[in-house]
This record gives sequence, C-alpha cells and structure tokens, in this order.
Amino acid sequence: MASALSMSFRKAAKRDVPQLASLYASTFAQWIDGNTAPAYMDSMVEDPHFDFTVAEDRPGHIAGFIVSNHILLETHAFVNVDVMAVDTAFRRHGLGKALMDKCEESANQAGARMMTLQVVEYNEPAKKLYESLGYNVIERTENYYLDHSAALQMLKLMPAFFAANDTAAQAAPTTEHKQRAPRLG
Repeated sequence: MASALSMSFRKAAKRDVPQLASLYASTFAQWIDGNTAPAYMDSMVEDPHFDFTVAEDRPGHIAGFIVSNHILLETHAFVNVDVMAVDTAFRRHGLGKALMDKCEESANQAGARMMTLQVVEYNEPAKKLYESLGYNVIERTENYYLDHSAALQMLKLMPAFFAANDTAAQAAPTTEHKQRAPRLG
C-alpha cells in the first residue's frame, strides 16, 4: 500500500466523478443519501468556487479527496472544508493529514484568516486528526446529519489572522498612561 508521501495530488476532473461519488457514498453512508452523491460531486468539480483535490496511489485510482470553499467576506477571507474522504484501505497512514495540509497550503496562499469544518460528533479519529492540526470546537449543532447525530463546528486561525491582528495593533493609536506614585501620608 502506498503511503501519503508517495501519493500524487491533483485537481479533480469531470472524469473522476464516478469514483468520487462512490468513495463519498461509502464513507458517509450513515449520514447522507447516497443517491445524491454523483450530482453532489459533479456540482463541486464543475464549480470554480471549490478547491477540489484528489490523491491517487496510482494513476486513475483515487485514494482520497478534499473539497474546500474559499469564502471572501467584506473584511477577510476564510476557507471551509466541505468534505474530506479517505478510502478505508488508506486510513491511519497519513493521507487525511496530507489532504488537510494541501488544503491549508491553498488557504495560506489565498490569505485566508481562518479555516472551518464540520465533523460528526462521534467520529473520534477525525476529531483527533483535526485537533492535532490546531482546530478547536466552537459550536455543536444537534440533528445535523440524516441519522440525527450532532455536528461539531471546528475552527483554526491561520497565519494571515495573526498577521492582520499584528498590523492592526501596530497601526492603532496608543495612549501612554503614567502611573502615579502612591501617596504616603
């Protein structure tokens, strides 16, 4: 079996949709309607707002993928990881981390200040991965998935967040406060 280091990463293409839909449906079978998987994958492959990366262990065989959405707000940009799936044969070999690293690299290049993602509350391996990468739970949403399980919203502050805050702090006017000596009598 190929390790994450020997995987090749590329942008998803229309020809990948059947494999992507199959992997998506099998990975998330208990939380989604698998009949919608082909249309869902096809819509994201075709949408320029999504960054859709696949990992291949050999040409033509997708071992995992990650899809993120770069969102530009009036004051800043952030990236939401919409979905990540790793074939069961490749789990616990670093591929999920490698896909997240690729996504974060793209987010950093775009100047995103934060990244967000959702994970089913009881998916302990995924939660541990995200926590190891610096993500923190910021919200819990009841009945989020088809099986009525809760979703955890997770957030990671990116280097651009800290750079923007440092710049704002340097530009902010400062007021010096002189401390008075206490009265002794």
